[in-house]
Amino acid sequence: MTFYQQAIDRDPKYALAYFGLAEANRSLAITSDVPSKDSLPQAKAAAQKTLAIDDSPAEAHASLSLSLVWFPSARLH
Repeated sequence: MTFYQQAIDRDPKYALAYFGLAEANRSLAITSDVPSKDSLPQAKAAAQKTLAIDDSPAEAHASLSLSLVWFPSARLH
């Protein structure tokens, strides 16, 4: 995740770096490396940022929807 954050720090409008960050956080929840209550809200936020910059990547829409399905309370924020 460090490299995605470095890319975001260099170019805050780089949508695919936010998508990578979303997927990395979502993957942490899947593998149980990090509790879903900690990683899925971050995944949701990163996917939303991706779509705010560029709403065309289908993968970002899928990432956001999977975060919402796996962690329904993330819908509240």
